[in-house]
Amino acid sequence: MIGINDYFSVGGYKHLKSILQEAEGTPSADQAYIEAINIVKTKKLLPVVECRMNNILQNRHGKSGVRINFHIIFSDEVDIDNVETFIKSLKINDEMIGSKYLDSKFLLNDVSVNFNEILGQLKSETFKNKHLIWLPYDEYGGIDEIDPTSDKLLKAELIKSADLMGSSNENQINFFLGKHEKYSEEQIKDWIGKLKPCIKGSDSHNVKEELGRLKDEKSRPTDKFFWAKADPTFEGLCQIVHEPEDRIHIGKRPPKLDIVDSNKTFYISRVRIKKKESSSLKDKWFDCELDLNHGLVAIIGNKGKGKSALTDIIALVGNTRKKDHFSFLTKDRFRIKNGRLAANFEASLLWEDGVEFGPIGLDENPSPDSIESTIYIPQSYLEEVCTENNDSEKSLFQQEIQQVIFSHLDEAQKLEQNSMDELIAYKTDEQKKQAKLLKIQLDELNQKIVSLEQKLKPGYLKKLREELANKMRQLEGHVSNKPHEPLNPKDLPEDAQAQFASIRDQLSTKNTALSSVEKEISEAREKRTKIYKNSAEIENFKVKISSFEGEFQSFMRDSADILVNVDLDIHEIVKLYIDRKPIEEFEKKNSQERESLELSLSNENEQSLVFRKNSLSSEIKALESKLNEPQRQYQEYLRAVGTWEREKNEIEGSSEKPNTIKFYEHEIKCVEDELESKIEELESGREEVARNIYRCTSEICKTYKQLFSGLQDLIDKSTLIKNDFRLSFGASVVESSLKHDFFENYISQGVTGSFCGKADGEKKLGSLISKYDFDNEDEVIQLVKDLIEHLKVDKRDDLGAKLSIEGQIKKAKSLQELYNYLWSFDYLKPEYYLKLDGKHLTQLSPGERGSLLLVFYLLIDQSRKPIIIDQPEGNLDNFTVYNLLFPVIKEVKRQRQIIMVTHSPNIAVVCDAEQVIHAEFDRLDGNKITYTSGSIEDPVINKHIVDVLEGTRPAFRKRDSKYQS
Repeated sequence: MIGINDYFSVGGYKHLKSILQEAEGTPSADQAYIEAINIVKTKKLLPVVECRMNNILQNRHGKSGVRINFHIIFSDEVDIDNVETFIKSLKINDEMIGSKYLDSKFLLNDVSVNFNEILGQLKSETFKNKHLIWLPYDEYGGIDEIDPTSDKLLKAELIKSADLMGSSNENQINFFLGKHEKYSEEQIKDWIGKLKPCIKGSDSHNVKEELGRLKDEKSRPTDKFFWAKADPTFEGLCQIVHEPEDRIHIGKRPPKLDIVDSNKTFYISRVRIKKKESSSLKDKWFDCELDLNHGLVAIIGNKGKGKSALTDIIALVGNTRKKDHFSFLTKDRFRIKNGRLAANFEASLLWEDGVEFGPIGLDENPSPDSIESTIYIPQSYLEEVCTENNDSEKSLFQQEIQQVIFSHLDEAQKLEQNSMDELIAYKTDEQKKQAKLLKIQLDELNQKIVSLEQKLKPGYLKKLREELANKMRQLEGHVSNKPHEPLNPKDLPEDAQAQFASIRDQLSTKNTALSSVEKEISEAREKRTKIYKNSAEIENFKVKISSFEGEFQSFMRDSADILVNVDLDIHEIVKLYIDRKPIEEFEKKNSQERESLELSLSNENEQSLVFRKNSLSSEIKALESKLNEPQRQYQEYLRAVGTWEREKNEIEGSSEKPNTIKFYEHEIKCVEDELESKIEELESGREEVARNIYRCTSEICKTYKQLFSGLQDLIDKSTLIKNDFRLSFGASVVESSLKHDFFENYISQGVTGSFCGKADGEKKLGSLISKYDFDNEDEVIQLVKDLIEHLKVDKRDDLGAKLSIEGQIKKAKSLQELYNYLWSFDYLKPEYYLKLDGKHLTQLSPGERGSLLLVFYLLIDQSRKPIIIDQPEGNLDNFTVYNLLFPVIKEVKRQRQIIMVTHSPNIAVVCDAEQVIHAEFDRLDGNKITYTSGSIEDPVINKHIVDVLEGTRPAFRKRDSKYQS
């Protein structure tokens, strides 16, 4: 677009227009001239009148007074004769320019006008909405020359009256866009009225100067150009007034063009939908080829006119995974009769890199093996996500959020995993394995603790004392029943005594030998029992070694797969040496000893101890048969005393032998003096194991934070996400099931105790849980201790009664199982969370869910694929749409292609869609769907917008000025 600029004249504009017309009938003109004319013909020409104000203002540099210039850009639809008449009517010293209009020297040097009077005249119906005021700032005749101390208010008023400012200085551009270190946007608006776009012309004065290239302060060409994202029309120029930041770029090239050139595989260039050549169908339906803008493409139209048809088709060719949520390509609509209608049509997508997807029949579905090239969010899918009742991590909503977060990771961070679930599982596998091993230790400790705690019960000590008393009575009874000594055979006659002495000596020898053999047999049996026990323990140990070897081999294989990528050999780092020789030698020795003992205890072996015992018993019996009655009675007495002594020793026992006096005495002493310290020692060990289990969970949280650190950085850096959305991320250990499991699986609320009563018990538990921070190791440990204390002591109203924990546990559970549950922290889980305005995902309303999901796809998703959204406003309230969704769309479209169906003016207009596609369906013309494409400022599209988007201009609020009659 070229503005033909003259001081108080449109003569140059008229002259060029006439040249263009004459060139068509000038075959004699040279080729260079024709080519130049043809280039100019491709440009939109606008008449621009440069004016000088008659106000003489104080120069900020202390020089003489300064006059300010301004430009009036007229629409090319204005009759140029009317512009000339307007200029000729301007008065200088109460005399109109009139016939002096043709005197260029006079116009250049002598004419100056009252700025406010000019503005008043331009409000006439002839020029209303058909002109723009362009006020230079830091260039020749610009208002930057005005002294801000003496003419500050006038300077501000001049800026307020201008539509466009003339400057390429970045500081000035930012100031007029409301961006300043010291002043807020609202303060700047108070001074200048509204935000202003800064533009810059090439200021070319002759044909040798390149059009478009900007000049520096010394009028030397630079590598900068003024770019406007608009139709090359006066209406397009007006559009930048309404979008002063997003539609303008002063520089070598707009960043979006560089982004597209560097990422051509992520931008759709064209969509083509047509009937197959082989089709004999008479109905028309589709026959279109649409170029697609790289920014925001808004598809509008009344209900049932084909809006969603276009997005379904683009998504289909783009291999969407959301085919089940199509609204047009369904068996109830366009794919009726098993797709016989849809089979007549095909579609294809042309990408910016020149690759074409398709054609694919509209009755087909994307291949499950194909790569999804577009992100499609159909209206029904968004509604399903927003309204589902599942709040778990496996909910559709959570999965979508997680998928987008995963896309934000770079490939190195993904560690060759395919999803966030896989990556988390991969990163946390070792912590989970470690926790599993620790829980085995915990179970063993709890088993010992429960066993010792049983001994702390008053009933246990009472029972020990009763058992001891019984044993003492048994001993007293035994002592009182000591055998009575009969007449000693030494009192017999002398000849009888000699005979008795011989037999007595033999019996004494035999009895001594028998006692020795019986002792050996007892020791052999004890030794045999120990050998069998040792053998069993060795077998168990061998199984453990084999299991450990298996785990080690698994570890080696897994580690080898990891280290091969870094060129390291696991076998050079980790070595395992297991020497089974000592075990084999022990087993051999054990086996030999067992065989020897079996032989020594066998009845069949003449060399065995049992055989010797039986032989001695027979010999003793034979000798006793030679004694007379008194002698036999005395021998019976001696044997009875021996038996009595052994039984007495059995009753007295030892501290290691159960059910004996010394055992009960020792056990009572241990309970009274040592038991509590032993339990405390075990509890200390249990607490350390529990802390290590908790640390495994805490480490998983740290893993979450590492994985999502990029997301956190994005949140911290993005003012839009952090402030407008108030979006925050974190990871912590949280309680997941304690409130439920505690009563459901373990503790009865129908018995006396701190948690008695359903309502009161739940309230008490909730109160306890709320006191502690599950993200703090010490507090979690203290919570478990507090819970156990509440089970041991009735805390209701300070009753303080001691309680039995077992008496409160449900029948299906044991005390050990309760301890395992409480100390293993299975009711805790590491959780990453997102909060929107301080609320967790599970607390969000359907509208908030929808907006958050769209924000994730638009702002955080790093796939860069085109995103296609079907009527998002249908699931969001107006506040969410205007305050949350709009800013995001405007931000994202700078870098990503967005194709969006909408029935609301809010998205198409306020988001300043780069392209609007209007859908129309004509049932009478062979069910023909027509798509008309253009910009918001395009008069045809503008009319469609007014007609479709809620029907009337009042719906546009502050954007009313964008639309023409």
